[in-house]
Amino acid sequence: MRYGTFKYSEEKYGVSVNENLLWALEVDWDNDNVFDGQNEASRMVKLQTERGKDYYISASGDGFEVPPIGFAIATLDNYDGRYDPWNTSSPLYGYLKPGKKVKLWLRDGIGGVDYPVLTGILTNIKPYGRNNEVDLVMDCGLRWLQDREPAVELKENIYADNAIDYILDDVKWPETWGRSIDSAPDVIKYWWTQGKKAKSEIEDLSNSGMGYFFVARGGAATYYSRHRADASVMTITEDQLLKEVEFPQPWEFQRNIIKINAKPRVEQTEQGLWLYRETTSISAGDTIEVWAEYTYDGENVPAVDVVSPAATTDYAMNANESGTGTDLTSDFTVIAYKFSKTAKITIKNNSASLGYITLLKIRGKPIVAPDNTGVVEEGTGADEYPRTLELDLPWQQDYNTATDFAKFLTLFLANPQYFPTIFIQGRPEIQFGLDLYDKITLNLTSLGINQDFRVGKIKHTSDDSETCQLFTTEIKLFPSYDVSSYWRMGVSLLGVGTIMGW
Repeated sequence: MRYGTFKYSEEKYGVSVNENLLWALEVDWDNDNVFDGQNEASRMVKLQTERGKDYYISASGDGFEVPPIGFAIATLDNYDGRYDPWNTSSPLYGYLKPGKKVKLWLRDGIGGVDYPVLTGILTNIKPYGRNNEVDLVMDCGLRWLQDREPAVELKENIYADNAIDYILDDVKWPETWGRSIDSAPDVIKYWWTQGKKAKSEIEDLSNSGMGYFFVARGGAATYYSRHRADASVMTITEDQLLKEVEFPQPWEFQRNIIKINAKPRVEQTEQGLWLYRETTSISAGDTIEVWAEYTYDGENVPAVDVVSPAATTDYAMNANESGTGTDLTSDFTVIAYKFSKTAKITIKNNSASLGYITLLKIRGKPIVAPDNTGVVEEGTGADEYPRTLELDLPWQQDYNTATDFAKFLTLFLANPQYFPTIFIQGRPEIQFGLDLYDKITLNLTSLGINQDFRVGKIKHTSDDSETCQLFTTEIKLFPSYDVSSYWRMGVSLLGVGTIMGW
């Protein structure tokens, strides 16, 4: 049985009045940010989605696992060539291209609860023959961040949440997807973008404060601070599970030595950051452009208080290449457009004759990390069987906070932890009611487990033939390391059993 076209908030689902999974796959084919076309899910015969990460710690042990870009693959019936880009009779002719915004969601029965599943971008259209079936391949909003490189100038005394907002603004994060950004707990003395993709820039910020960043199923760019004290959204019991819970061996994620590399930044006194070492001629009335990379001790560095070039002090122009002849400095206009680690300099010759650049430099105060601060903590079992987790935190610039992180992680990871994988079928309120990093309570009476976890990965796979009504959902759970039990200034009273937190 297929389910016909329907629009959000309307109950036009075809002839069936039974409780069903009513799927919606909307594609903004004409790029107008309005989802007003046909529900492509009316042709859907198979679906697979994955979001989140398989592992808590990277296989190399050099950090937390980086989440891949979430995706969905919807297999659709293409009996009439609707999704054939060569078919001039298709109503989508001319629109069948990657890059379109998509929304995949479902309603649990007529009048039931709506569950977003994935919001993002169409990345591929893969046909199986011209008029058979076709895969619409969709990536979550992390694809938007992976495809764009932000350039944000150096900021002083900034919090991670503000820095994340700067990045999202710079890459023009779609307003229709939204954002949900917690207040971060730590001041970053100096921060700037480092020429990485936006996804990596944000992950560096999040990891440096031991927070979480992800794109929610409804599309919002989401940052959770480590101080987030949310409650469990549901309790899952073993009678709701499809089969036996899978557990990795206890030592797979066990770590009894924690190494953290913090990077305190230090501001230096004003000095030369860059010197132009050529003698370039500029014809009368012409303008040239050069780029300056700030350096300190032979390395490219960011800088603050970069000085706008001053005549005779920072630049000079002469009629002769040797620096002799008429001094033309006052006839030249020099403007520096200053960025975190570079400056774009335009030089215009306003004189009536050829002139040479005989001096050009940039001054400012370089920001350097003269000494990486290494913190090492050892926990139970380190002598017998050392297992190391090493974290390189580019925006953790405080030694005391880095030490607190190392101590906490040693306590958290030195002893065996459960990292269960559960499987659910036929319970849409659980399968589709959870999002990444939601806190859930897992109660497995037979195993003596009753504790909170966070959702690390969600994978849905359709099991039935062509109806997309029966799904197996695989959910990977990670131990919750909330710090809500710690005492924090301004949050709770200091009392018996409380601990000074970080």
